[in-house]
Amino acid sequence: MAELSTTLAGAALARAAAAPESLAFLQKRYGIWERHGWGACARWIEDCALGLDAEGTQRGETVAILSGQRIDAVLAVYACQLAGLRPLLLHPTIAPGALASYCEEAGVSILIAEDQEQVDKAADVLSRLPQLQRLLVIDAKGVRGYRHVKVEPLAAVVEQGGALDGRAAALAVRTALLSGSAPGLALYSGGVCGDARLLTFSHHALLTMMQGARGRVPFAAGALLAAQFALADPLGHFFCVAAPAVTGAVPCFGEGRMLTQIELREASPALVAAPARAYERMRRETVARIERAGGVRQALFTQVLAHGAASGPLAWLAGRPLLNALGLARATWLGCGYDQLSAASTECFAHLGKSVTGIYSLADAAGPVAVLAAGNAASTPASPTLQWFSHVSAQLDGASELLVRSSGNAQWMATGDLALQTTGGMQLLGRGVDCLHVAEGDPVQAGLIERELAVSTFVNQAVAVGGPATGITALIELDETAVRDWARMRGLAFTTARSLADSAEVQQIASDAVARANQCLPLQARIARHIVLPRPLDPGNGELTASLALRRAFVRNRYAHRLFPD
Repeated sequence: MAELSTTLAGAALARAAAAPESLAFLQKRYGIWERHGWGACARWIEDCALGLDAEGTQRGETVAILSGQRIDAVLAVYACQLAGLRPLLLHPTIAPGALASYCEEAGVSILIAEDQEQVDKAADVLSRLPQLQRLLVIDAKGVRGYRHVKVEPLAAVVEQGGALDGRAAALAVRTALLSGSAPGLALYSGGVCGDARLLTFSHHALLTMMQGARGRVPFAAGALLAAQFALADPLGHFFCVAAPAVTGAVPCFGEGRMLTQIELREASPALVAAPARAYERMRRETVARIERAGGVRQALFTQVLAHGAASGPLAWLAGRPLLNALGLARATWLGCGYDQLSAASTECFAHLGKSVTGIYSLADAAGPVAVLAAGNAASTPASPTLQWFSHVSAQLDGASELLVRSSGNAQWMATGDLALQTTGGMQLLGRGVDCLHVAEGDPVQAGLIERELAVSTFVNQAVAVGGPATGITALIELDETAVRDWARMRGLAFTTARSLADSAEVQQIASDAVARANQCLPLQARIARHIVLPRPLDPGNGELTASLALRRAFVRNRYAHRLFPD
């Protein structure tokens, strides 16, 4: 089994055989960071695969893994691959109804749930899943007294497999029959512009993706890695599942589903990958921290953010403390997902001596396929230049839609994104469906407007909608924490978040954010009016995907009564 090299599991076992004492993962539990070596992880993977095989699973069966970032979930993916099963990664924020639909469509026979919350979701829809044979749980603390549903600890399966050494030979024969074209991983697309689709990737596609990433993402054996993407996200499995097995990078997992800011500061990783909204939040928190500092410290911090201090005394007096507070002091590479950073955030991190590299990923392509040219976001934030992974080819069709294909695939894949071919390379313009067609000028990307609004420390996110007749309207979601703190400091009385949002003072905050954004936007992209949303956007209401990506059309339709009152 350990010699199998056509799967991620094979790569992980080969790494364990070569350096069993080397660090594989960091996991925080009960306030303590635990170090997990590759030798112990390999034994867990093999025991789990043997335990799953002992239950009579058939090659190609689907095992759903419903979990946040946990070492057990990642190792379960490897174990499923080793046993010839198809692991299906699901978002832990998924609603029970969607869970039932996905499991039914994928033919899930075993469901591995993270904890009691996920078990309860499955229990609610068990009547819709007659094909589900076993329900396993990683953290069994909250389900020990359950009688209404049969649930078993995953640890019991691993323990059972460890006692079945005699079956190792049979499992070795079964895994040896696997080819690179066999299913290696499955997940569902985000469903930003339509229904989510079940996608299955071969072992060969996953390994080819990692080989193509060489030279674009600076992975290194032993380098600590923090990725704030769910495992079921294309970037999540790229950084947390594929990268450790193939490159030896060490993912850091917190106590919850995702690393918190405090945990990021404690781990202090060399590589950080997070959504653009996470970096925007870091900038807003930094600005708020500076405003609270006062005195000489405030003057030094303001000087750093305004003019930069990558080195020298000012860097140590002010720049370094700010990076320490963000958990980025030791970071040598920062990456973000599809959405770009605002110009203000790009400038903020540049002045702190850090640049953020965009990563262009496609669910249909198993993960990332390109990065954005370093430094390009600062000069032309609306049109970053793409640098393709070595296994990817790209071209434009007659409507300027971007088409890509990977090596070994003769068919071009439509991405739904618009791009422009220039002498300097291919520039990404944005999603075609996100273009706002106004009365004059070229179509405007909604993301450009939304990024400028998010510069305000009081704006969590925004949704830009509109057309030639109505102009552009911005739906603004305020940052509840920032607005509440601001209101308390000024002695404003309020009872609920909604009553605070409806107050004249907070409405003025939103108006100021719009006015500032309009000063930075081109004429055709300026906001005609705005609406403060009464509550945060929520994946449970369908306004965001399970990975928290914005479903702009859904939000527009939900608030149509306010957008078009007549």
